[in-house]
Amino acid sequence: MVPPPVREDLLYERFRRMKAPEFEGPTNPIAADNWLIDIQVILDFMRLTE
Repeated sequence: MVPPPVREDLLYERFRRMKAPEFEGPTNPIAADNWLIDIQVILDFMRLTE
C-alpha cells in the first residue's frame, strides 16, 4: 500500500514551526556544519529523508 502524497505547503509550515535556524552565509566551516546538523535533526524528526 502506498501512502498518500504529502502536501508540500503543509510540510513547509511544519518545518517553519520547528524554528529551524537560518544560514547566515559563509562564516566558517564549523558554523556551517553545525547549521547542517541542526537542519538534519529537524528533517529526521519530520521523517523526511530525501
